[in-house]
Amino acid sequence: MKLAMSPWWVQGLAYGLLFGFLMTLFFRLDEDTWFPALVSGPISGILFGVVMGLTMSRINGRMFVGLEDFSSLELRTVARAAARGPAPDDPRLREAAEALVRRRQDEMLRTRRWSLVLFSVLPVIYVLLAITQQQWWWWLAAVVFLIFLAYLVTTPGRVERRLAVLNPREVEPR
Repeated sequence: MKLAMSPWWVQGLAYGLLFGFLMTLFFRLDEDTWFPALVSGPISGILFGVVMGLTMSRINGRMFVGLEDFSSLELRTVARAAARGPAPDDPRLREAAEALVRRRQDEMLRTRRWSLVLFSVLPVIYVLLAITQQQWWWWLAAVVFLIFLAYLVTTPGRVERRLAVLNPREVEPR
């Protein structure tokens, strides 16, 4: 069975529409009229959508390597087990879920250093912008990136706990 994964342009469309909509609202807050926002927002959405669609498609392709022979139901079970809930009783599905979590862990470790730098610096920049420009939305941006930073910092522990559920024999206690 061919892995049912959305093509890059579908993923890009989803990311781009949301980002374009949010950027249109943001640009409208910064301008007195709608025209600049209605031009800048969609352009931002298109650019973001193309970059994110290509990037996430590549990452998802790496994540699901070796799962081509699984049925759609089995893939959903594997993805669910990799994210939450009890480990599947079927050893084949359990091993696939563990492999998926390990690939996610590898991807996280590969990008972790730069992500920590980025998500540590951006809130500081947005707080400075909020103070100097006296605009409330910069505070909102700082909070959003602080949430991303908290997620990034707590992810390794969640991944280790998930691996302990999927394969308790191989995870050493801390």
